[in-house]
Amino acid sequence: MNDEIITALGEAMKKDSELKRLARRVARGDADYTIVGEYSERVGELLSKILGRAVRPVGIVTQEFAEALLRPSLTASHGIIADVVESVQNNMNESNGIGLAPAIPALDTNRIDGFISKITGLPGEEAERALGEPVVNYAQAIADQAVRDNAKRISKAGIDSWIVRVPEKAQTVTRRQVVRSKKGKAYTYMRTYQEPCKWCSQLAGRYRYRDVKDSGNDVYRRHEFCRCMVIFESGRKRQDTRSKIEWTSEDATESRNGIARARAELERDYEQRQEDARYRREHAEEIAKEKQRRAEKRISNLQYIQKNLRYSAKSASIYLNQHQREIELKGIDYVVQRTLNTGY
Repeated sequence: MNDEIITALGEAMKKDSELKRLARRVARGDADYTIVGEYSERVGELLSKILGRAVRPVGIVTQEFAEALLRPSLTASHGIIADVVESVQNNMNESNGIGLAPAIPALDTNRIDGFISKITGLPGEEAERALGEPVVNYAQAIADQAVRDNAKRISKAGIDSWIVRVPEKAQTVTRRQVVRSKKGKAYTYMRTYQEPCKWCSQLAGRYRYRDVKDSGNDVYRRHEFCRCMVIFESGRKRQDTRSKIEWTSEDATESRNGIARARAELERDYEQRQEDARYRREHAEEIAKEKQRRAEKRISNLQYIQKNLRYSAKSASIYLNQHQREIELKGIDYVVQRTLNTGY
């Protein structure tokens, strides 16, 4: 099993045009951490699909199967990304005249153990979903750890280091979301998202490493399906590696202020949700009565529309939805009578 997955990943990488492009950049000596970020993301996407295909036909995933499937493949993907980290960091150190060896991110065995535990006992289709985006995130985390480790090493040597968070391109995407009820029934929804989200947009910026060296800093955080790039710059480089726009101390200050504003807004939203939940608990009976009253009123209006306009139940519901606001303001008698007289 493990050899098959690793072989399949190798074949997929050989055929992938994006990885070929990035490999050419590494070979010609590009000192750009966007290569590491994009490479790790793409390796994660390929591995996620391969693992999904392997686990889908399985009835119930056993621990032995999960161990044989995940530990070798996730370890191999770590090695693949670490090799790119080493090459890019060597290029960067050489171009800046820095005589330091690259810091290679350590293998996160705890996270691999977590993956194995997570899918053990799941049906194949559920295990496939559990290995979807989380596997991509695992690969991205290797690149993010390389950013922190090398920034720390360079900074300790007395050389200026910067952490740059580049937001993903603006787009609207629709994704499938599976929600499971308490009784175990799965419901599938299609949800539309705007990317980058407001939180990611406010985190975008260039920061001195010493200001964000805490590994729990928001600049390193990711939500599900996050495709922002967290990259590292050192030495004399003073530009955002994608836009090539010069950054000043004022830009960095504004970026830090943006993080503070985002954090404050998240805290306000959390407090508001807590207050709303408290209100619902304290007024549960009144809220239930109001819902019942509204439901009864809607049923009464639907019956009135069906009787007077000769509509079917479905047509009456559509009519009520279209004229709901006007009915609340002027009354159902007025709206229905107007329809009888004028046809609208």
